[in-house]
Amino acid sequence: MKTKVTIIIITIVALFATPTFAYETSPARDSAASKTIAAYLHNNLKYPELPFGEKPVCCVWVEVEVQKDGSFKVVTVNSENKEMKDAVTSQIENLHNNGKFSKYAGEKACLKISFTLK
Repeated sequence: MKTKVTIIIITIVALFATPTFAYETSPARDSAASKTIAAYLHNNLKYPELPFGEKPVCCVWVEVEVQKDGSFKVVTVNSENKEMKDAVTSQIENLHNNGKFSKYAGEKACLKISFTLK
């Protein structure tokens, strides 16, 4: 009897708790904007010089938002190396594109930036 009551309670809690913990849906991303931004960053970012002894890192995940003037603001950056995160963030936010991306103002793009390690 206790098992049945426990199962019923768990089921009821699960039914009411599930909507509470639902993931927030994200707005659809403009794939044309993401592809254009990715190509631009791929052509303009350079692998930063890391302190001697640091393990080489080839990939950084970033989420960038296009500002009204066409510049980029890094919203999120993820890498296993703090210096790499700081260097990539600095490079992206200091790129000058003369307003080329202003038509994408407000758009966000999530990108994996891969460097070719030599």
